[in-house]
Amino acid sequence: MRKIWSLAAIAMIAGGVQAGLALPAYADTGVSVSSANLRVTAADGKANEITISFSAQGDVVVTDTGDVVRPGSGCLRQTPNSVVCPGVQVIQADLKDLDDTFTNTTGIGARVKGGTGEDTMTAGSGGDTFTGGPGDDVFTGGAGSDNMVADRAPDGTDVFSGGPGADTAVYNDRIVPQTVSLDGVANDGSTGENDNMRADVENVFGGALGDTLTGNGLANEIRGGRGDDTLTGRGGADVLSGGGGTDTCNSDAADTEFGCEI
Repeated sequence: MRKIWSLAAIAMIAGGVQAGLALPAYADTGVSVSSANLRVTAADGKANEITISFSAQGDVVVTDTGDVVRPGSGCLRQTPNSVVCPGVQVIQADLKDLDDTFTNTTGIGARVKGGTGEDTMTAGSGGDTFTGGPGDDVFTGGAGSDNMVADRAPDGTDVFSGGPGADTAVYNDRIVPQTVSLDGVANDGSTGENDNMRADVENVFGGALGDTLTGNGLANEIRGGRGDDTLTGRGGADVLSGGGGTDTCNSDAADTEFGCEI
């Protein structure tokens, strides 16, 4: 069953990525649990290589081969580079600067902020949300329904491979026209940004101005936002939502249109 994300839900998730992750400043990767929420906060000036996994007992293990890991409340040290944390239901991570790697091998959904640098993020099976930040970032979705959330301003040449779930490229915070085609060609985002939304990404959400958004052979959900948008579904049973403005929707008999004037 396709999992459709509302803009409000994604905005709330992105807000969780942007805020509320701060721990006291240390020179190590800080990890703590509060109300079943695992928080991972990298230190500045470290190229982190963070992996989230399960122990044999089913507890969450956080490993960072790029830095010492400091256990906070709710976590116990295993090695200098790993801690174990029971009772986790949500994962939040802030990778800070430099070129970092984040890999989630669990089924717990993660909200990950990349920060400055060329980051590589890999989702688990629970549905993850990635915000890359400045730099050329690479996002790889897992079995869940994953989201790549673009920053308000162009933030580098990013690549998003969706994987098996119903995955979404989210540009709804942009205030300049966006051109996005879910075809694996590096010509997406703002002019000259050259993001690459791969052909296994199902959905794309546009921003505040007139966007040109094009799907692929899958069942796509394409949302235009507030501008005068041009939406094209291609193959599959697509949902085209124009939003505000005077929108043009290029659909076929299998598609559903909302808010399309042309």
